[in-house]
Amino acid sequence: MIGQELGSALLISLLNSLIDCLFIYAYCIEQAKLHFREETLLPNLGCPSNIKKTKADKLDPERPSERGEFPEGELKEKLHLSRERNRELVRQAKLLGRDQDGRLKCACCYFDFFATYGEVGKDFIEAHHTKPVSTLLENGEETKIEDLALVCSNCHSMLHRKRPWLEMDELSKLIC
Repeated sequence: MIGQELGSALLISLLNSLIDCLFIYAYCIEQAKLHFREETLLPNLGCPSNIKKTKADKLDPERPSERGEFPEGELKEKLHLSRERNRELVRQAKLLGRDQDGRLKCACCYFDFFATYGEVGKDFIEAHHTKPVSTLLENGEETKIEDLALVCSNCHSMLHRKRPWLEMDELSKLIC
């Protein structure tokens, strides 16, 4: 009986090591694929071999594209860390953020989704962390409702458009 338990524990340990090796192998394969894509033209992109590949950020915006179609939608598996968000925090911030009419308005531009879109826009607004989540400790921190600002999608995108990120008052000044 003890021999079977020891054998089972050894087998589990070996399987865990094998799984770790497979993850490392898969990572190395992905890195090699990325390097290959940077160094050569892939045949499935439909690019003739005589066309020099140019990075998108170096394209001339005044010159029309030579291609009418671009490959998109390929499924890729990615492994990355993401920071947890607390939905209850956002829900409570929205409850407290309603104005006297019971509506949610952008703290920067005062856009009201309900006024513009009707029922489909009712109770819609985004929550912006005034203290960037990326600056929180690795194990997370306590966030207060006051640390969130309710903003429309456009203002939220503009707040995060460039680093260092805009402060809300800076964005409001740009709008006025």
